Amino acid sequence: MRCSITDASAYACGILQSHSAGTVHSVYRKTINLLFGGQLLALQAAHSPLSPLSLILDLTEQQMQAFPAAAGQSVSVSGGQLVILCGGSPMEISCLRPMLYDPVLRGTLPPSRRDTLLHAVQAVLNESGRSGFSLIVRRDPSVDGDLILSAAARYLRQAWTQYHAAQYEQSADSLCRVIGLGIGLTPSGDDFLCGIFAGLRLLGREQDAFSLALHRQAESCLDRTNEISAAFLSCALLGQFSQAVCSLPSVPSAEQLMQSFSAIGHSSGMDTLCGILFALSL
Repeated sequence: MRCSITDASAYACGILQSHSAGTVHSVYRKTINLLFGGQLLALQAAHSPLSPLSLILDLTEQQMQAFPAAAGQSVSVSGGQLVILCGGSPMEISCLRPMLYDPVLRGTLPPSRRDTLLHAVQAVLNESGRSGFSLIVRRDPSVDGDLILSAAARYLRQAWTQYHAAQYEQSADSLCRVIGLGIGLTPSGDDFLCGIFAGLRLLGREQDAFSLALHRQAESCLDRTNEISAAFLSCALLGQFSQAVCSLPSVPSAEQLMQSFSAIGHSSGMDTLCGILFALSL
């Protein structure tokens, strides 16, 4: 099979260019996760949402699923080509001249634009109908009967109270207790925490006492979740996020937010917006 990388993050391309060999880490529906020197990248079908790990191919989901990729297969990179060695039918991928996006979230929101974004995010979460941490935001009564969500809601209340008592280390510890909470490729708690880091950057607060405490504690807790989700959290700690998140300094409308974030996973996009809302509300 021959194909090409059409779109990618600058972060992913940088990793690809600095390695000559790797392995297939895992395969999940329309995504083939690759491992290069301990760092994960994701080969994704055409039109997939862009993340810092993304290498988007000119293949449909059906074509991706038809390729017999499996964990442990060898991957080589040479001469602008990435090859997954799969028996007698390797996947040959051209890495030349993809469209790049910068995954670093840039731009601090002034108070008026912050409030506009906060209200738009709140409206999207109220209308989304998604599960995950959106249920906590909407104060859905089903949260009380769900062990994971009820625990998460308790941690968030604790973090909120501790933050406003200037107990920043304790607040950071409470928030980091949501790492690994939830099911799926990226647990809801991890997506939520990524959203908090994004929200703090939008506020220009990544160097204040609370943010630094949260950064330290999250970095020490990455082993509480799976490797793929830990890779996304590691990117968030570096200030790198999905294309949808990087669009937030322009303050998209509620309709635009719904379209871009609802396309990210089953609930991952909305869980990320929940974290952004939490940070903006602080």
